[in-house]
Amino acid sequence: MTNIEYLVCIENIFSFNEQPYHEIIQLYRCDFLDPQFYQREQIEFYEKKRQKIALWVDVNQCLSGELLVVPQEFLKYL
Repeated sequence: MTNIEYLVCIENIFSFNEQPYHEIIQLYRCDFLDPQFYQREQIEFYEKKRQKIALWVDVNQCLSGELLVVPQEFLKYL
C-alpha cells in the first residue's frame, strides 16, 4: 500500500444471528502498489480460516442505496 491516509475511527454496535457484537474500525484511504489489483474483478483473501472474496462495485450503487453498506457511516468516506 502507498499514499496511506488515516480517515476515522468508527464504533459499530450491531446484532448478527441474534447475537450482539461490538467492533472498532480504523478506516484508511490508500492505493495499491500493484496497479493490477484495480483490474481484477475479485480479490480472494482469508479471515482467520475462512476464505472470502472482495468485489469491486460501482460507488454510485452504494450511495444510491442499491447496495447495502454497513456500517452506514462508511458512506461519508466513499
